[in-house]
Amino acid sequence: MRYAYVRCMDGHYYLLTDNPRCPLDGSLTRAAEQVLPMLGAIAGRLSLDALAEAGVPHDALAAVLVAEMPDPQPVPWLLRPWLDGHREAL
Repeated sequence: MRYAYVRCMDGHYYLLTDNPRCPLDGSLTRAAEQVLPMLGAIAGRLSLDALAEAGVPHDALAAVLVAEMPDPQPVPWLLRPWLDGHREAL
Protein backbone atom coordinates (compact mmCIF):
# COMPACT_ATOMS: atom_id res chain seq x y z
CA MET A 1 0.00 0.00 0.00
CA ARG A 2 1.25 3.50 -0.81
CA TYR A 3 0.91 6.58 1.38
CA ALA A 4 1.52 10.29 0.87
CA TYR A 5 3.46 12.34 3.38
CA VAL A 6 3.71 16.13 3.23
CA ARG A 7 6.52 18.26 4.63
CA CYS A 8 5.40 20.51 7.45
CA MET A 9 6.75 24.02 7.93
CA ASP A 10 8.87 22.62 10.80
CA GLY A 11 10.65 20.15 8.50
CA HIS A 12 8.99 16.87 9.48
CA TYR A 13 6.65 14.91 7.20
CA TYR A 14 3.16 13.85 8.24
CA LEU A 15 0.78 11.30 6.78
CA LEU A 16 -1.79 13.01 4.60
CA THR A 17 -5.22 11.60 5.39
CA ASP A 18 -8.59 13.37 5.40
CA ASN A 19 -7.23 16.48 7.15
CA PRO A 20 -4.56 18.61 5.45
CA ARG A 21 -3.35 20.10 8.76
CA CYS A 22 -0.26 18.84 10.57
CA PRO A 23 -1.29 16.74 13.59
CA LEU A 24 1.60 18.12 15.66
CA ASP A 25 1.13 21.85 15.34
CA GLY A 26 -2.00 22.35 13.24
CA SER A 27 -0.14 24.17 10.49
CA LEU A 28 -1.42 24.06 6.94
CA THR A 29 0.81 24.12 3.87
CA ARG A 30 -0.16 24.91 0.32
CA ALA A 31 1.24 21.53 -0.74
CA ALA A 32 -1.14 19.69 1.60
CA GLU A 33 -4.07 21.72 0.28
CA GLN A 34 -3.11 20.90 -3.31
CA VAL A 35 -2.34 17.21 -2.84
CA LEU A 36 -5.20 16.09 -0.59
CA PRO A 37 -8.02 16.60 -3.13
CA MET A 38 -6.08 14.61 -5.73
CA LEU A 39 -5.60 11.50 -3.56
CA GLY A 40 -9.10 10.20 -4.26
CA ALA A 41 -8.71 10.77 -7.99
CA ILE A 42 -5.59 8.62 -8.20
CA ALA A 43 -6.54 5.95 -5.65
CA GLY A 44 -4.77 2.69 -6.30
CA ARG A 45 -1.94 4.25 -8.28
CA LEU A 46 -0.40 6.80 -5.93
CA SER A 47 2.95 8.08 -7.15
CA LEU A 48 4.60 11.43 -7.72
CA ASP A 49 4.01 10.99 -11.45
CA ALA A 50 0.31 10.30 -10.91
CA LEU A 51 0.02 13.40 -8.71
CA ALA A 52 1.72 15.48 -11.40
CA GLU A 53 -0.60 14.07 -14.07
CA ALA A 54 -3.57 14.96 -11.84
CA GLY A 55 -2.43 18.58 -11.84
CA VAL A 56 -0.44 18.99 -8.62
CA PRO A 57 2.12 21.76 -9.24
CA HIS A 58 5.84 20.94 -9.20
CA ASP A 59 6.52 23.12 -6.13
CA ALA A 60 3.89 21.16 -4.17
CA LEU A 61 5.36 17.84 -5.33
CA ALA A 62 8.72 18.93 -3.93
CA ALA A 63 7.14 18.75 -0.45
CA VAL A 64 5.67 15.24 -0.88
CA LEU A 65 7.04 11.78 -0.12
CA VAL A 66 5.27 8.67 -1.37
CA ALA A 67 6.06 5.62 0.75
CA GLU A 68 5.12 2.03 0.03
CA MET A 69 4.62 -0.28 2.99
CA PRO A 70 3.53 -3.91 3.11
CA ASP A 71 0.09 -4.75 4.45
CA PRO A 72 -0.77 -5.12 7.33
CA GLN A 73 2.12 -3.12 8.78
CA PRO A 74 1.18 -0.14 10.95
CA VAL A 75 1.71 3.10 9.07
CA PRO A 76 3.79 5.79 10.80
CA TRP A 77 1.91 9.08 10.97
CA LEU A 78 5.10 11.16 11.26
CA LEU A 79 8.56 11.03 9.68
CA ARG A 80 11.32 13.27 11.04
CA PRO A 81 14.54 14.15 9.24
CA TRP A 82 17.62 13.84 11.40
CA LEU A 83 20.52 16.22 11.58
CA ASP A 84 24.06 14.87 11.63
CA GLY A 85 25.66 18.23 12.40
CA HIS A 86 26.45 19.10 8.77
CA ARG A 87 23.45 18.31 6.67
CA GLU A 88 19.91 17.05 6.92
CA ALA A 89 19.14 13.53 5.80
CA LEU A 90 15.97 11.53 5.53
